[in-house]
Amino acid sequence: VDPGIRGCGLAVFDGGVLVRAAYVPGAAAPSSRAQAAAETVMSVARWVGVDAVDELVVEWPRIYAARIRSGASPGDPNDLLPLAAVAGGLAVLAAGSVVACPSPSEWKGQMPKNVCHARIWSKLSPEELGVLEAAAERAGAKAHNVVDAVGIGLHHVGRLSTRVLPS
Repeated sequence: VDPGIRGCGLAVFDGGVLVRAAYVPGAAAPSSRAQAAAETVMSVARWVGVDAVDELVVEWPRIYAARIRSGASPGDPNDLLPLAAVAGGLAVLAAGSVVACPSPSEWKGQMPKNVCHARIWSKLSPEELGVLEAAAERAGAKAHNVVDAVGIGLHHVGRLSTRVLPS
């Protein structure tokens, strides 16, 4: 799962193979960030069917304080708190399952997004490419969230290296 407050990128793997992917939106107009997180968690649970999940892998938000101090990360770190609420809510729903929570740096290292996404696409079989292409098309502007969810899953099953090879 690539968690978001307004929706999540999702990828389902079976035996290490991508079988399903989507961007699942949360509430259209929640009254608060807490409600948005709760409704996003419930939307994901309905789409996935958490009772059928053996393992949940959800990216855990991380504050990179050095990047903030250097000015390289201009965002407000408090914006990550609702993402943590979504990730935690999913972990609670999948409590009977194995739960893994890699941080962004753990699953993708410091690769630029375009390099990371190209690497993700390159690791997929023709059948998996079809799954991701269809999901990305349905997701439109949110397709990057689906690609990230697939990358998180590929990393978890050992099919995505974060090493950057010398050119």
